[in-house]
Amino acid sequence: MLSFTLVLLISTALYSLMHFLESISIMSNIAGKITGNTAQGKSLQHAIFVLGRIFLPVLLIILSFAIESDIKIKDFLLISTSLCIFAFLSTLFALIYTNFFQIFFQKVIFFHEKYDLPLSIAKALFNKDKISLENFDFDFKLSDINLPQMIKSTLGYFLLSVAFLVSFSFAILYSEYRLTISQLTTILQGLGGLIIVFYVDPLFSKKLDERIESETWKHNFYSIMIGRLMAFFISSITFVVAFYS
Repeated sequence: MLSFTLVLLISTALYSLMHFLESISIMSNIAGKITGNTAQGKSLQHAIFVLGRIFLPVLLIILSFAIESDIKIKDFLLISTSLCIFAFLSTLFALIYTNFFQIFFQKVIFFHEKYDLPLSIAKALFNKDKISLENFDFDFKLSDINLPQMIKSTLGYFLLSVAFLVSFSFAILYSEYRLTISQLTTILQGLGGLIIVFYVDPLFSKKLDERIESETWKHNFYSIMIGRLMAFFISSITFVVAFYS
């Protein structure tokens, strides 16, 4: 049986890494825009997103095993709080170093002209040859945030981030209905996915495709990323309140 500390550490590491990769995947769009390869930027986003999702099954198995081992609800809420706090921190780290990661993706796009994606990523990591790269220069201010876009991003990512944690929490409380309650994950993730797919990503992609020189796509990028941060912040507060209730 896994100890509580081990479950806490492993699950937090997996969840943080998953959301860190998801966050930097969005930055591939910046590299695509700067290099004039918006399609490749979007393709890279999906590739890195899928890579991050590799950690999800392992995370779910560990948490499911903890639940089957009769973990206490307070302990699970503590784990959920830790997951959300460290996801917030990993997303914040990614946002602070946006330029570093988008430059990396510029390298990937450069090598992708000759090589397949896995080899292009490897070359971007280890190749020391000088390549012409552009910085992402933008003096971001809070007034640049597209508020409706940020709110949609916050709601969508909030539902996606808490879906299985909320479902598992109720499964602990009402163990006799675990199979029925488990469907709550699908419902919440479905709603969150719909918001992201229909209201967040399309507007960002539309602005990326615009030929006219405009800062709007940069505003949208930061609005989406601040929305992700807000989603994890609200998630953390939600589980802290639940823990002390």
